Amino acid sequence: MVRWSTACAGCHKLCDRVNWPHAQTIGCIILSTPDPCTEAFSAQPEALLAQSRVLLDASEVEAAIDRWSIAVGARLAQVEDGMPIIALVIMRGGMQSAVWLLQRLAQPVVIDSVQVTRYHNSTHGDQLDWRLRPAVSLQGSAVLLIDDIFDEGHTMAAIKDWCLQQGATEVITTAMVCKQHQRGLARDWLDLYALSVPDAYVFGCGMDIHGQWRHLPHIRIYHGDAAHG
Repeated sequence: MVRWSTACAGCHKLCDRVNWPHAQTIGCIILSTPDPCTEAFSAQPEALLAQSRVLLDASEVEAAIDRWSIAVGARLAQVEDGMPIIALVIMRGGMQSAVWLLQRLAQPVVIDSVQVTRYHNSTHGDQLDWRLRPAVSLQGSAVLLIDDIFDEGHTMAAIKDWCLQQGATEVITTAMVCKQHQRGLARDWLDLYALSVPDAYVFGCGMDIHGQWRHLPHIRIYHGDAAHG
């Protein structure tokens, strides 16, 4: 079970995320603190590798990124002359994909990042928990929104809507990997992606498993009993 503390704005008491009744009872606002990711060390890294296999090797990934960068570059070439382009990286998964993509682009871009999680509330619906907001203004810019994987797509859609609310003229959505299934948004909602993967737990190339192995240069598919989502 993952545990970390959050501060209640009403009384400043630290409450474990697994023990929210205090905050709910007195109506406190939860102020999130960075997740120390205790789950990251709950599984042995070598065991995770042993229960997985290579789905796409490093050469296949690199070739796909080359094609992806050409497609993204062509799309950015359609942006109105003089309009600033902001590459907005969705952390933490999107950072490796973004580095590989952006170093191949010819256009000048301003790089910033955003970190958002979504949590479900049966009373108020889905809400965004902002861990990091962009430092630059999005007003009058074209935003290139970059993530590692497009799964159900709801978080990316929420960030896109927020960017438009902040004054972005357009938002181009892209991810290195698009997972093929029928849940969430339609697969063609995403503007551009590099690779298609089956509906299974994949990791590497920015995608983690229990906080591990984001840095792998290839993509693995997990077949162990403890896979999630």
